[in-house]
Amino acid sequence: TEQENIDVAAESLLLYVFSRLNAKASAQNDIIDKISEITEKRFHEPDLSISDIAKEIGYNPKYLSHLFKKNMKVSYNEYLRSIRFKYSISLFELGLSSVKNVALLSGFTDPLYFSKAFKKEIGISPKEFIQSLSQKKRHRLFYQTLWNRRIKLHGARSFRNAHHRPYYQDHW
Repeated sequence: TEQENIDVAAESLLLYVFSRLNAKASAQNDIIDKISEITEKRFHEPDLSISDIAKEIGYNPKYLSHLFKKNMKVSYNEYLRSIRFKYSISLFELGLSSVKNVALLSGFTDPLYFSKAFKKEIGISPKEFIQSLSQKKRHRLFYQTLWNRRIKLHGARSFRNAHHRPYYQDHW
């Protein structure tokens, strides 16, 4: 009947519109993925910007900036800075203690700006962060040394037995 034909046509039109919307969303996700991929490979380059990426993948920089912020809920510059800070933290954790070197390796050109931005983002200065890491390391080494001495003195019993047995019983 005519009503059934109209219903089928309306349903077909809706399916077509939804498929186009899904394709557009998928294409936008592909662009965001590409931006993220390039950024993760090149974040250490001090002059990296959304304009550079736009040239590389053939899009308008303003469009990419808008699309990125809309999908990621942060600006591209905030995203890039967060990747650089995560990398700088990993360098500190690996034992690098020169703030200047970590700043340069992370893509910052000015160590003073890096220190101020690090403190604003992380909550403590890079030097304080390094000190907190060395304190944690010293504590870890101290307790590991104590545990190793206990094992040497009393044999390699199970953790449960060594942990729950009063210390004085080991000397009777």
